[in-house]
Formats: sequence, C-alpha cells, structure tokens
Amino acid sequence: MYLSPPSAPRARGFTLIELLITLAILAILLTVAVPNFQTWVANSKVRSTAEALQNDLRLAQATAMTQGRKTVLVLTNSSAFTTQPAPVTAGNTALYWYTQTVPSTLAAANGELPIPIDASPVGSTTGVTITTTGLLGGIPVNAICFNSLGRQAAASSANNPPDNVPAGATCVAQATQINILPTAAGNRPLAVQVTAGGTVRSCDPAFTQLQQPFGC
Repeated sequence: MYLSPPSAPRARGFTLIELLITLAILAILLTVAVPNFQTWVANSKVRSTAEALQNDLRLAQATAMTQGRKTVLVLTNSSAFTTQPAPVTAGNTALYWYTQTVPSTLAAANGELPIPIDASPVGSTTGVTITTTGLLGGIPVNAICFNSLGRQAAASSANNPPDNVPAGATCVAQATQINILPTAAGNRPLAVQVTAGGTVRSCDPAFTQLQQPFGC
C-alpha cells in the first residue's frame, strides 16, 4: 500500500494584532532612544570643540615661546580667517576662533604682518556657542594673548601700538575661562581655563575643583 509523504507544515505569518503590538513597542523604543541620541550628539559636539580649542591655545602658546613673540587667539563670528576678522564684542558669544602672531612695534613699523597660526575648522563649532571672561572680577574679554614666556599677557587694540592686536581685541593677564555651551539638546556644557601662568585645562562648570578634580 502506497503512503504519500507527510506534507511540510505551512509557514505561518504575523497576525494583524501581532504586527500592531510590534509597531507599538518600536514606537515606544524610538520615543526613548531618539532624545537620548540627540543629547549624546550635542554633548559630543561640545567635547570635540573643547578639545580643538585646547589644542589651538597650546599651539599659540608654543609658537609664542619658540618664536619669542606675542601670539593671540581671537573669538569671532566670521569664518573668513585670511582677512583677520573682527573679534566679537567682549563678553558676547562667538562661533569661531583663529590664532596668529602679533608683530612687535618695531616689526610692525618695518611692515611685518601678523602670521596666521591656526583656526577653528569651518563647521566644527556648529551646535555650540562660545563665550569667554576673565575669572578675576569677571572681566569680559574676547581674546587670549600669550607672551614669549607662555604666560597670558594683557593687551588691547586701544593701545595699538605697541600692543598691535587685532582691532577690537581685549586680552587680560589673569585666569580666563572660555565657556562652550550646546545650542541644541545637549546638557553637558564644558569650559577651557587658562591660568595667568599659561596652564590650559578643560573642566566641567557644573562642579568646582573643590568638589571634583575635573571641576572648574
């Protein structure tokens, strides 16, 4: 007697109820995950900006020490760095920065021009705002100057010459803090501090150094 082979079980698809439950769970997961991802991206932007700013400050400081001349980091809202753009008004927010040498009075009289050192990459500061202030007394500044010893130097374009810094720039010879704030969903602002002696460090403004070693 011939017996036919058993038929394979038929594949079973999703029911409408199962599909709706899956979509509902996916929607809940996205509701939780998307804001957290946006916050992570915004905070990462702040961290990368702080690192780039520290690197350029240290480069300007090293250039001042190796070349024996004053250098300056200027906060600006223009990305046309080759034209020596004007600084932001002291105490206001900025989008970019650039660094350059500062000619001495004699060199300027002989026609020497500032030499560009570096600048913030265009687009690198998208999503953040930058402000700076002198910590002692909260003096608003828009630039940081280093002398040939690598220390901060006071300078103002109101004293040109002999200061010879870009028009509108103001530096102080005291501890200075540059605040980097997220403009989007971020919740972790950072700051870069420069002591009067020239030490550059990143810190978290949510804490003081008495509370945490990484605090401001």
